[in-house]
Amino acid sequence: MAESKSLSMGGITCDLCYEQTKQFCNSCQVNLCDDCVRKHRGELRPLSHDIVPFLDRELRLVPPPCQEHPGQRCQAHCQQCQTPVCTACVTGPHGGHCTVGLTKIFEEIKQKIKNDTREIEDRIIQYYLEKEVETENTISKVMEEIKEVEHEKDEQRRIWHQEVDSIFDKIDSLYQDLTGMKLSPLRTQQAKIRSIILDLTKRVQQNKDILKSNTFPVDNQRISKSIQYRFPPENGTMKMPSFKVQTIGGDDLSIELGDFKAKLTQHSLTGLSLKANTVPITTRRRMDKVTVIASISVRYSFLHSIACVGTDEAWIRGENKYITRVDILGSSKETVRTLGLYRPSGISVTNLGELVYSDNKMRTVYIVRCGAIERLIKTPDEYYPEEVCCTRSGDILVHMRSTVAIKLIVKRRNKIVRYHDLKMTQEIKNDEHGNLLLKEGLGPLFMTENINGDICISDTNAQVVVAVDKCGNVQFRYEGKSYGKQEAFSPGYIVTDSLGEVILTDRDNDCLHILDQNGQFLMIVNDCGLERPYGLSVDSKGRLWVALPDSREIKVIQYLTAV
Repeated sequence: MAESKSLSMGGITCDLCYEQTKQFCNSCQVNLCDDCVRKHRGELRPLSHDIVPFLDRELRLVPPPCQEHPGQRCQAHCQQCQTPVCTACVTGPHGGHCTVGLTKIFEEIKQKIKNDTREIEDRIIQYYLEKEVETENTISKVMEEIKEVEHEKDEQRRIWHQEVDSIFDKIDSLYQDLTGMKLSPLRTQQAKIRSIILDLTKRVQQNKDILKSNTFPVDNQRISKSIQYRFPPENGTMKMPSFKVQTIGGDDLSIELGDFKAKLTQHSLTGLSLKANTVPITTRRRMDKVTVIASISVRYSFLHSIACVGTDEAWIRGENKYITRVDILGSSKETVRTLGLYRPSGISVTNLGELVYSDNKMRTVYIVRCGAIERLIKTPDEYYPEEVCCTRSGDILVHMRSTVAIKLIVKRRNKIVRYHDLKMTQEIKNDEHGNLLLKEGLGPLFMTENINGDICISDTNAQVVVAVDKCGNVQFRYEGKSYGKQEAFSPGYIVTDSLGEVILTDRDNDCLHILDQNGQFLMIVNDCGLERPYGLSVDSKGRLWVALPDSREIKVIQYLTAV
């Protein structure tokens, strides 16, 4: 395959430096200046090199070096072992095997790449582009259904007046849970489709680069990329439950959303007697004896936080910069590298399944959307964000701490701030009498929103759990329950479930405490091998995910059962 010798060398530079090329290595197909000839021979010793003047060069296949015999280049391809071989291999370990010339194999590989590239460009990429549009349309349809349900809900709430707020608080909780359950899988599938499109586009470019080159590909067994993407899974059916309102006999007004039902009965013309004939949001009750259904091993040196997303997955964080999404089988599904230099301070998940995390060094709360990290909230000067919580109602709660020196005494003040549509709408730091509600100190505050709108706070500095309503009035205080181990009460992470019950970890006593929504003690969970539990979250099936940092594992606990 000799090339015309009349081709000028002007503008052609050495492949090893920027000098004008004068020589050419036919063996390696490399342009060289006079000074780099020796360097080229030295770097690829002991392979032979056919160095000729540039105008006398020949364009030919570059055979790979033999892995078994240093200094030899492969001249053939062993069909039995599917590997390039040199002449010494043919008379040695590959003796008697059927071999063919490398040029023939190279042409077959190039033809395969051409066919693969054509299929990716003409069919597969187009198919995924159509699927992406289809998924986006499905998301838009679901969003429209959600908006219609929300509009109808708001109209009925106005009609039913303030007396039925408790009913609609439960409807809000179910509505937010359903929104996350419906949109989260669609957004996950959309992100995967976009990732596949980028991967296929990158493969097309790589294939084109190989087709332009005469260098034998080292790993030709993994070149094809189209097969694994030819038959992607179909979209699942995503349908919101209907929102129904019905007047019965002119006296009763009933309302339904999924499994939730409520009815108003009019007893006289002078007013409505509100008869809360409600069915619980979930037809579940607490089990007499809980069950561990999964134990998940993790690699984090200290497992801090868990934030469930959907049914069988959760985000987790430890002492490093990474936040990882794992499933109930222990498989790592996705990892996010945070923007700061240190570990994130807290994590949570929105109703749409989007990851939110705080960075106290950067004084910022971030959100992760389709793999991209965006700044969500910048805390005020002198305040640093610690733990975060995304509420059922769509708000974000942020624990903030400030450090103030007064007469050489350092005070670390804590407060919880509620953000609605990224605007600060509430500060929780004093009770209704103006007294300090949250104790000063370095300990974190863990918080959650209950179905009745109360904010339940686990204050690790005061070793107490306190709940406040939407106006900041204290609803209850819980200081622990004496039992078995008798260590001091050490409340940690806290969650609420669809029944309105409050669950929190007690690290020093190796257990969980369960309270009703009024702060009354219900039970202790201490028979599941919960050694120094720390992080805690609840998934959409009502199962508890408990982090055990000492043993580097997560236990998934079933404590609710169908009625």
